[in-house]
Amino acid sequence: MTYYIQISTTDWPKDRVLFEDTLNTLEKLCDVQSGYILNEPVSKFGWTFIDMILKGDFHMSLEQEFIDKI
Repeated sequence: MTYYIQISTTDWPKDRVLFEDTLNTLEKLCDVQSGYILNEPVSKFGWTFIDMILKGDFHMSLEQEFIDKI
């Protein structure tokens, strides 16, 4: 199953670094490559909206890795 998540921010350049660093760290922890996709951002009214696609294998690996915390 693929998950679509919309990210909303008022400072995408700064937050992009945080999102990518966090997701890349989680990918390494779960031994997954290319587990997510960040689509092109759309800006309106001072906000930026980004669609993120979280692939099923990444989601399942996250669930397995953090099962004791869920």
